[in-house]
Amino acid sequence: MDREPHQTAAADFKAIRSDLRATARLQKKVQRQIDEMIKEGKERRKEYEERQKEQQKEYEERQKEQQKEYEERQKEYEQRHKEYDRKFGDLSNRWGRFVESLVEGDLVAMLREKNIEVETIAERVRGKRNGEHFEFDIVAVNGEEVVVVEVKSTLRADDIKHFLDRLENFTRWSPLYKGKKVYGAVAYLQVVQSAEIYAERQGLFVIRATGDSASIINRDGFLPKTFH
Repeated sequence: MDREPHQTAAADFKAIRSDLRATARLQKKVQRQIDEMIKEGKERRKEYEERQKEQQKEYEERQKEQQKEYEERQKEYEQRHKEYDRKFGDLSNRWGRFVESLVEGDLVAMLREKNIEVETIAERVRGKRNGEHFEFDIVAVNGEEVVVVEVKSTLRADDIKHFLDRLENFTRWSPLYKGKKVYGAVAYLQVVQSAEIYAERQGLFVIRATGDSASIINRDGFLPKTFH
């Protein structure tokens, strides 16, 4: 049986109302999802900002620690540098006084005790022969003998080897002294690796600074080597 028009309209209206309700429910569901997404986004944004703040704080703390460490290292370096300057200055002053004392008389007295009478002393004897430059710290001379002295603030074995090589060429570089007995001596304020023992074994006089004076410390019976 066909529906009456009013019945058809009522059914259509009911269907429309049902659709509207379904749409409304869907909209509410979608809106809830959107609200949840927005809320979740805000929470994530808040967490991100908090992490950023924490990371920034950690970075600033690391920067402060690094700056503090740098300042401490810089301070330590400056203190070491000052200490080095003080020690180096003290050592330089001692070395200068040591050389001066040798030139002004200590060396004469010490060599006299070894039966070597010194008549003249020359300091920093230097020159050039056959294209070769040479220099010797102190040269003490009498009629028959020459004592060539190498002065070091700190004496090392390598210094002695180098000095011995130069001694072998002394009369070649300074022919004025040919025919004389040439002796070698090393004088020092400090010594490392028993270099003074090595020097004596090579036939050199060994002179050590002791306070404001100096003394020859070779063993009794020591005979110096003659260089030509």
